[in-house]
Amino acid sequence: IPSSTIKKLLLSPPPSESVTFRIDFRSAHVHYLNNLEVDAMYRRWRSNINE
Repeated sequence: IPSSTIKKLLLSPPPSESVTFRIDFRSAHVHYLNNLEVDAMYRRWRSNINE
């Protein structure tokens, strides 16, 4: 990744809450943080892990 691109990423403002996903680019691996309570792909999941 060019240093100019890294600088732009680091100086960019934090994402707004309306963003549908977040990416943690601080490590060599990509981690996605999903909102399990509202994301459409998880609607069919049970809300209680004891069910």
